[in-house]
Amino acid sequence: MDQKPKDTPYWATEEFKELSKEWDQKLENSGFKDEETTIDGERVLKQQASNVYRQADVITKEAKLKYYQQLSSAVQKDPPTDPIHKIIMTMTAEGATIKEIVKVLAKKKYRLRAHGAIDRHTVGFIRRRYEMKWGIKHWNPKQLNLTHIK
Repeated sequence: MDQKPKDTPYWATEEFKELSKEWDQKLENSGFKDEETTIDGERVLKQQASNVYRQADVITKEAKLKYYQQLSSAVQKDPPTDPIHKIIMTMTAEGATIKEIVKVLAKKKYRLRAHGAIDRHTVGFIRRRYEMKWGIKHWNPKQLNLTHIK
């Protein structure tokens, strides 16, 4: 049984590759910034990491995964009683940034009795206290904003 050879796709022909190089050069000369790049002869979208984690080594990725798993477990087993703290720690366990948490709290118009508006420092201190309480991370008194306690 003879099988008919497949035709070469147009994008794999030498003629197309030459034409593509010519147009890529013209676009580059005009100042055009292409969102695609060629990897192993294949055109793919450029991957620009929005954070360091995407480019991190395996050990760092595994450590981050374990951190978020521990946070998630702690939030489920020993949830904060304060509703603001619960939002902060639940969002943290889901991977939200401090900036995202502050934005949600501001949108919901949450305020702390003693301090008023909730800023990124307050969210950071609350996160650190729970990380310490749950045994996930260790922070010194200065990092916990507890310098007045001896």
